[in-house]
Amino acid sequence: MYSSNNGPWRVSGGPFTTEDRMLFEGSVFCNGVIHWLNISSGSSLCFDVDGEQLKQMPMPLIPQIDDGMEQRNVRYFGKSRGRLLLVEIHGPPPQANTQLDVYEMRADNSGWFVKHHIDLDAIAGAFPEMIMSSSLEFWELTSYAFEILAFVRGESDEDSFSVLLHTPGKVIPYDFKEKNFVMFNVYQYVESLACV
Repeated sequence: MYSSNNGPWRVSGGPFTTEDRMLFEGSVFCNGVIHWLNISSGSSLCFDVDGEQLKQMPMPLIPQIDDGMEQRNVRYFGKSRGRLLLVEIHGPPPQANTQLDVYEMRADNSGWFVKHHIDLDAIAGAFPEMIMSSSLEFWELTSYAFEILAFVRGESDEDSFSVLLHTPGKVIPYDFKEKNFVMFNVYQYVESLACV
C-alpha cells in the first residue's frame, strides 16, 4: 500500500488465493473499500483499505434457467453517490436477456437488495434498433444491444434515479421513479467551416 501521508510503499497483509473467476480488473472503490466481483456462484472479495482487511462479499442469488443451470450475467458493476451497484441481466428462454435487476449493496455490506427492475422489452419497443435476434436450434433468442454508461442519482433517495443506456447511435436516460425514457441522438463532432 502507498499512503501520501506515511511515505513509501509497503506490504499490507499476506498473499491470498481466489477462485479462477474473480475479476480483479473491474474493481470498484466505494466508501473506503475495494470490491472485486466473482462471476461464478462463489462469494466476491472486498478489501477495507483503512482496516487493511480482506473480507468476503456476499453476492445475490444467481437466477436459475429452466434446465437448472445457474448463470450470472453482470452488465454493470460500479457506484453512484457512495452506493455500490450491480446490474445483472436475465430472463427465461427464449428471452434470455430481457430483464435487468439493479442491486444495491446494504450500508453495512451485509448483502444486496433489488433497488430497481427494468423490462428491456418496453424500451426496445420504442427503440427497435437495439433488438438483436439469433436463431438457435430450439428457439429464437431475443437479445438487446446496449451498454450501461452510468447511474445518475438525485440528492436523496426520494429524488430521481436514472440509468443512462447506450444503444447503437443513441443515449437513452431511463428514470426509475417516473418509469419513462427519452432519446438523445449521438453524432460525431467534425470541425468544419461547411454547413452540416
